[in-house]
Amino acid sequence: MRRAAVAALAGLALLTPGSAAALPASWTIAAHGTRGGALYAGPAVDGVSALYLPAGVRPGERLRVAYLLAARGAAAGLAQRLGIAEAGDQLSWQRTTPPFAVVVTTAQNEHALSSAMRFAQRTLALGGNAAGRAVIGVGPTAPAALRLALQSGLRVGTGIAIGDRIPGELVRRAGRAAREHRVRIYRPATPAGANALPLWRRQLLDALAFAFAPAASSRSSRAAEAVAPSGWVRIAVGPYGGTVWQGVIPNSADPGHPRASLVYLPPDATPRLHYPGLYLLHGLRGSPYSFVGGLRFAAVADGLIHARRVHPFIAVLPPAGRSPQFDGEWTGPWERYVVQDVVPWSERHLPLAAERRARTLAGFSAGAYGSVDIGLRHPGLFGTLESWSGYFKSPRDGSLAHATAAERMGHDPQALLPAAAAELRAQHVRIFLSAGRGEPKTLLAARTFARELSGLGLGHVLDVTGGGHHGRAWRAVLPAGLLYALAR
Repeated sequence: MRRAAVAALAGLALLTPGSAAALPASWTIAAHGTRGGALYAGPAVDGVSALYLPAGVRPGERLRVAYLLAARGAAAGLAQRLGIAEAGDQLSWQRTTPPFAVVVTTAQNEHALSSAMRFAQRTLALGGNAAGRAVIGVGPTAPAALRLALQSGLRVGTGIAIGDRIPGELVRRAGRAAREHRVRIYRPATPAGANALPLWRRQLLDALAFAFAPAASSRSSRAAEAVAPSGWVRIAVGPYGGTVWQGVIPNSADPGHPRASLVYLPPDATPRLHYPGLYLLHGLRGSPYSFVGGLRFAAVADGLIHARRVHPFIAVLPPAGRSPQFDGEWTGPWERYVVQDVVPWSERHLPLAAERRARTLAGFSAGAYGSVDIGLRHPGLFGTLESWSGYFKSPRDGSLAHATAAERMGHDPQALLPAAAAELRAQHVRIFLSAGRGEPKTLLAARTFARELSGLGLGHVLDVTGGGHHGRAWRAVLPAGLLYALAR
């Protein structure tokens, strides 16, 4: 926590025109983001009582700014409940948007918002373009946000209304002003009285991406709405318009404990094409979000697609376990979930090429073991298998904790490989192995498995890195893994 505070203060020194003293002296850090940003709060000044600032902004870089409207006395609390610091850090870390600030204000009219804008101009290095300013209302402040966004004297580029009923005349005014202002309206939560906060948090993340993502990215990401599974929610946008969506892939063996899966759609996704499919298995303990957050998946994938180094593709990221605390393996019910539920569901609901050579199964750590184990146990299902810092002997946990010797041999990649080799060769299955010098046991296991692949005449690559068994190393491996599977 101390490191996060130091990073946030360092970011503040860069953002303000002189020093951190530009903020009121009585303000303190109310919440930390996940990547060094911070939410500051204190007694109201010019109607402003909270401010989110990102970390790591370059000197002289001009910030975009969102004005979040809040009820009097509730500004800091609303910003904390909505997770403003986490959302801002996530969007800038994933390079969905340039860094931006969020000013939390009780303004409900043009005069009050002008005061909040003057506070922001004194405190921050802001751009002068209206496209870099947004007004956001959540719940009861949603209509006021739209009205203020349409006031020509305020020079606001985007108006966002989340979670309240908007009068019809105001909606029509917004439609008529579409050339001067960008507007997005999110429907209220239903049924009436339901806890709307989780929905508002997701909608706010989408709204900030809508407001500040580059124009080309925004146009490209909107195309994905025709491709995304029905009912799924967009949670991230890449720098060139690739999108990440959150929803549930039903688990036929455990329908009572649904967990979120993620889907990445490429820039300019269209239902008219059939894309190669990349299935990604996370480490354990963990969740699919480790790819999107820690590995910056959308930014890396978008960059490689935009540079025409890989074919546009769709990635499917399922979860294992009933919660992120599951400390088992991708075996037993979770192998069946991937093979019997995830792959068939994906090919029914997404424009995927339904053929073995177009499917890749990859993962890191426990997900790397799962990818090779599942791939060898179902040799006709995937055309490419990838192991990033994986192991190749069956472990004694998860569904194998009390398995017999024969059952464990059935999940041992080194034991499975000779029997599966003829079919793997016939179907031209390729295998990518990666391990770092900072994880010597894992690297030794990968070298041993690579020698066995060579002896059996199976196509493979061993990528030896300087990293270890951690997210920074896997973030560095991600581009190589995508290129191996999907290079043009």
